[in-house]
Amino acid sequence: YVQDNPFGYGDVVFVAHNASYDLPMFRPYIANLDMTVCTLKLARRIYPDAENHKLQTLRYTFGLDAGGAHRAMGDVITTHSLLKQMVKDTGMSFMELAAWVNQPQLVERIGFGKHKGSKLKDLPTNYINWLLKEANIDEDLRYSLQQL
Repeated sequence: YVQDNPFGYGDVVFVAHNASYDLPMFRPYIANLDMTVCTLKLARRIYPDAENHKLQTLRYTFGLDAGGAHRAMGDVITTHSLLKQMVKDTGMSFMELAAWVNQPQLVERIGFGKHKGSKLKDLPTNYINWLLKEANIDEDLRYSLQQL
């Protein structure tokens, strides 16, 4: 997403579903990156009760515009459609969603592993310590674990 800087941000806002996965591949080619917006993180916040938060699941759940599944342009079209759906469903502007998704949010339950579904406060201390040492855990999960 390229903008003329009307909101005080840099030249480029990178939008992707699971941006932390995609950004390392694109980062070397984006000179003026100022902000990243992850529609996966937004989907987890806006639609916590969804069957899951995979892009294709959300595509079918909301009847979104899409190209070919698991094709670059199809994923771009679906991600754009999902972002428009999120703006509609929340009543927030794109910039409001971007600011919101980049603020840490408390997570109550762990969504994976042998303790999937358990409340963070009930996790064994050694498991919490192990998770905090992991480099690739979700930022919201890390933030939440640090608040315990």
